[in-house]
Amino acid sequence: MQGERTDLNKNKDIRFWDNVDIRDKDSCWIWKLSTSCQGYPTYGSVLAYRISYRLAYGEIPKIVNGRKVVIRHLCSNKRCVNPYHLELGNNSSNSFDRYRLEGAKKLTTIQVLHARYLRSQGQTYNEIAKLYNTSGGVISHAILGKGTYGEIV
Repeated sequence: MQGERTDLNKNKDIRFWDNVDIRDKDSCWIWKLSTSCQGYPTYGSVLAYRISYRLAYGEIPKIVNGRKVVIRHLCSNKRCVNPYHLELGNNSSNSFDRYRLEGAKKLTTIQVLHARYLRSQGQTYNEIAKLYNTSGGVISHAILGKGTYGEIV
């Protein structure tokens, strides 16, 4: 689902790129300014990686093949705005990335039971995920008993 990458120098927005620690194309380019409460870089009220993607590839479509488009971080680094690490995808491919990268981090039975308790007390999946250094998706699966967590009662 990737568009053709344009010459970054031709599209350079100097003010934007001044806020990025630019390195070689294989390294993460870390955003130097503020981040959202979820840890994603922001430039004004816009997510900085979306601006980076637009500068490199052009406009971001809203829908592709009938599915809402999201921008995937192939490097899994939220603060990275390197357009070479960004790719169009959908919620399903984005979830797969998280599972692939975090799937090896399994929660213990005690952690799952604790997460379920915290959820019953009104905490959100993302709040609980921060406690266990994982994603809201992993916590959701654990709490709802999906996948490998289905056996924990």
